[in-house]
Amino acid sequence: MRYPSIRIEGPILTGDILEKLAEGEVRGQKPRDFNLEGATSKVKEEIVRAWADVQDLWRMYQRRISGLAENQLGTTETRNQWMVPLLSLLGYNPEFQHRAELINGKSYAISHRDPNRDAFPIHIVGFRHSLDQKRLDSGPRMSPHALVQEYLNLTEHLYALVTNGYLLRLLRDSTRLVKLSYIEFNIGQIMEEGIFSDFALLYRLLHITRMPVSREDASESLIEIYHQDSLESGSRIRYGLSKAVEKSIAAFANGFLNHPDNEILRTQVRQGRLTAHTLYQYQLRLIYRLLFLMVIEERNLVFPANADKARRDIYYAYYSVSRLRGLAGRRHLADERYKDYWMALRATFRLFEAEKYGGPLNIKPLAGRLFSPDALGELNHAGLDNKVLMGCMANLSVFRNPNTGQRMRVNYAALNVEEFGSVYEGLLEFEPVIVEDGDRLHFEFVKGSERASTGTHYTPDELVSPLIRHSLDYVIQDKLNQAIEEHKKSPNQELPLLKEKALLSIAVCDVACGSGHILLNVARRI
Repeated sequence: MRYPSIRIEGPILTGDILEKLAEGEVRGQKPRDFNLEGATSKVKEEIVRAWADVQDLWRMYQRRISGLAENQLGTTETRNQWMVPLLSLLGYNPEFQHRAELINGKSYAISHRDPNRDAFPIHIVGFRHSLDQKRLDSGPRMSPHALVQEYLNLTEHLYALVTNGYLLRLLRDSTRLVKLSYIEFNIGQIMEEGIFSDFALLYRLLHITRMPVSREDASESLIEIYHQDSLESGSRIRYGLSKAVEKSIAAFANGFLNHPDNEILRTQVRQGRLTAHTLYQYQLRLIYRLLFLMVIEERNLVFPANADKARRDIYYAYYSVSRLRGLAGRRHLADERYKDYWMALRATFRLFEAEKYGGPLNIKPLAGRLFSPDALGELNHAGLDNKVLMGCMANLSVFRNPNTGQRMRVNYAALNVEEFGSVYEGLLEFEPVIVEDGDRLHFEFVKGSERASTGTHYTPDELVSPLIRHSLDYVIQDKLNQAIEEHKKSPNQELPLLKEKALLSIAVCDVACGSGHILLNVARRI
């Protein structure tokens, strides 16, 4: 995703939806949808005017908070000098709430609400208050984010905003989901670096006209429509990626089996020393290495944030899988006479296999079975032509929307582990075989029984959530109660540490674990 200040957590929105929003290619991006009148260009003009006003507000706000003492949170300044005026430019009417709302005996002090949108919740805290950490003084019993999330889960409100002036998050009710679901705009970064494109997207996504008019009609709001479109898009990506992996495995296998340099490999197959199943395992590891590296590259996780820029630049310019993805679109490079791209990819793999290769670039080995030096077996010594490799990289980089026929680039930064689990689950439908066709060997898939014999299935969120709620949540509560009782007997022990220890003592076994979806969500819940 090309928006540096935006972070997406959970299935609230996908990167491709944001791209369409930025281009104004989705529903709700015409002037009348923002309560504007006039030509289509007026939305852009309004965003430019808002950007100029916001920059003025930011400068005044920064001057105001620069004189605060270090022990001051700056709550009043953040609310009155910055966030309330900013939200007003987005059409909100934030009214301060003098009383907290009581729900099931608990207090929820949401700082502001918009009376024109059925008391839409907006929680604003000081710029020195972390959204994810509880204050150490006598403040609220939980972090601002947790407070708003729990409030959403207990009420009929579907969305809410929470901010400390530097980070602005749109949260969604997560009772029907297992993991948190929000989108975050780093407005401090937007303002300091002058990232107009990110502000424009913020305007198009968080303008008041996107939000529910009432709690009863929340499903008809534009933001919920975008959310549902994202869920459908995620399903299409899972389907498209699964087909791309299946196609690429067969292409890779046949490319290795029939390359002129690989006579030893062919002899091993003909003599039964290399079975179709073993070759298939090598292809799986090759594919999952590529998928893993594409994810960590797009999420900027290859290097730590403070890494040496020169080394980072060398990696991305000469070694990265992203480089190969960029070249895959150039047809003249897909030449079966050469094999230099496979040699380059093997060099990239070695960086993550052992310290002696990755050390000069400060890249640490990823270890594990997937990145062990012998994970690819005989493929480490085999040749593969550029045509096959470039074709497979193209398969894994772009897929065609089955509904519209539109070609879409896979945004690996937005994919979750579940997507990769569902890919593997789909492959269990097949069994690999190698057949001889004259002098050539041919790898293909036939209908298999492994999925039926293992009982492996991808379980969607709407089924996982009630399963966890009606089983695991009772165990969690029991463990927390035990921690509280232990604290009463030994007050010198810190209750948070006792609770953490109690939760970590829970042992979970998912006997039907295939894609790992249930197990992953259980871990998130704990």
